[in-house]
Amino acid sequence: MIPFVANRLTLLFAALCLSFTMVMGLSPVAFADPPVPVTTANSPVKNSQAAALAALSKKVDAVAGSISAADGDDARLVDIRTQLDQLGKSVLDIAVGFRPRLNDINKRLTDLGPAPTGDNSEPEAVTSERKSLTDEKANINVIIGNTEDLSVKISEMADDIAIRRRDLFAQD
Repeated sequence: MIPFVANRLTLLFAALCLSFTMVMGLSPVAFADPPVPVTTANSPVKNSQAAALAALSKKVDAVAGSISAADGDDARLVDIRTQLDQLGKSVLDIAVGFRPRLNDINKRLTDLGPAPTGDNSEPEAVTSERKSLTDEKANINVIIGNTEDLSVKISEMADDIAIRRRDLFAQD
């Protein structure tokens, strides 16, 4: 049972990392340790996903507090592990939910082309759009980075449960 659950979580984490890598492109992003609240009035999808991630982070913190209380109780540890699997799937869904918007942003940035250099100038509307798209992409990438951080935390908690359960069975 444990190898199956561990493999599922490993696959979930790998899928999250793959989707994260795909949407990141080549733009560097600094990641914050705690999830960073990112809101932009013109992006309801981003706002709802950021709010959902914050709610999931609180749920993960609540589950984390219950692990040590369940030490020695295999049934509770299994239940907590199941909760972690569900939370991990929800985190992955949030990260994947940004893929269409990031694809749209990347396509539009490609259509706009690189910013002119030197004495060449472009219309203010194009410069403003490029900056807005670049800022939105950076904000989305921060949220995706936060989903990855939360996924790692979930994975570490699942590993802790596996160790506790293994120790519990070793005592019998």
